[in-house]
Amino acid sequence: MTARILLTAAIAAAGLSAGPAFADDDWAGLYTAIDGKDGSVDRLSIVPNSNGTFTIHMTSTGLSLCADAGDNTAGWINATGRLAGKALLREHVRVTCAATGESRDIASSRYAIHEVNDDILMMRAPDDGRALYYHRVSDD
Repeated sequence: MTARILLTAAIAAAGLSAGPAFADDDWAGLYTAIDGKDGSVDRLSIVPNSNGTFTIHMTSTGLSLCADAGDNTAGWINATGRLAGKALLREHVRVTCAATGESRDIASSRYAIHEVNDDILMMRAPDDGRALYYHRVSDD
């Protein structure tokens, strides 16, 4: 059960792209990505809330925000999201590093999530701005 909760409770980082935005409820889903820089695997969950905001969770086997943890940089991010034009803006970000258990708010980690097509989202990594492509795994 815990593994399932962690899998469906993944988190976010952000970016930039052209193209039409998802309809409000079409942002919802589970996405996965592989970071081309370090090979880490990310899972991203976006859930719409009744007030028009979104709950965003991301897990990563190699989170750059946990670089102080040594070799084990696994961690997760919890955030909120809101629509901003054609993008989903991720804000109110809290990162937790698995190795240390340290949890902290990241004030400067506000990013936009953009649609590439119906099944791919693109964000920019917070450490160097590289593009990260998240592929939709499920829209449930």
